[in-house]
This record gives sequence, structure tokens and C-alpha cells, in this order.
Amino acid sequence: MNEKFTAIIAEEGISLYRLAKETGIPYTTLNELYNGKKDINNCAAETVYKLNAYLERSFEELLNDVCLFDGYSGKYKGYTYLWKYEASNVVLYIKKNGAYEEIHREKWIYVPVHPRKLREMLTETIIDAYDHKKKVEEELCRLTI
Repeated sequence: MNEKFTAIIAEEGISLYRLAKETGIPYTTLNELYNGKKDINNCAAETVYKLNAYLERSFEELLNDVCLFDGYSGKYKGYTYLWKYEASNVVLYIKKNGAYEEIHREKWIYVPVHPRKLREMLTETIIDAYDHKKKVEEELCRLTI
């Protein structure tokens, strides 16, 4: 946890004591962040802002990555769907016969802007492809019988 933060501290060669003294952030807070006892994404905005200003880094460079797909769910074309984040993968499930079935898996999806629209479009595209594949398979089975 907080790999980006710890890498920046190592790269800058700055001690936590000096960082605390020059930013006004308590040493204990910095130590907890550095040792992964506290998630930098859950810090007070003021703390992260002070770190960004002092280290001259962007929020993206400092904060841990966040999967904006995790837990995203809804209905499309009669399918109930659910996105989950599992071991650095985002996985799309659809509910079928009362249980969720995996229909798509990606290593990681970086969403720079408009995450809501992208999630919606990506979900619909994947379900459309899944639906089309199922219909083709059913038609092939019907024709071969």
C-alpha cells in the first residue's frame, strides 16, 4: 500500500522527520503512510494537498490507484450485471439462473476522464457481444440438429 508515496520519498531522499517539520504534517501520520498502516487515499485532503505542494507532484503521482468499476452494477438488455475488482483484474459478471457468471476479464482499465460514461459504454458493448455470441451459438446448434 502507498507504493507511489514511498517511491517518491525514496527518490527525493528526504527523511520523514524533515518532511514532517517542513510540511506541518505530524510525523506519526507520515510514518503510518510510509509503513502502509494508513491508506494515503483515506487521509485528510489537507494532508494530501500539503504533500503534493511540498513534493511538487500531482494527485495521480501520489495517491494509490482506484478501480472505478468495482461494485458498479445495473441492468442492460434484461441482464443484471456486476463489475468486481479481483487481484488486479476488473471482471464483468451477469446474473444467470440466480448466479453470477463471468463474461469478461481485463487486467486493468485506466479511466482518465468521464468514468461513468465509459463504464456504461463498455458494459453495454461487452453485453451486446456476449448476447450476440449466445444467439449465434444457439442458431448453430439449431442448424446442426
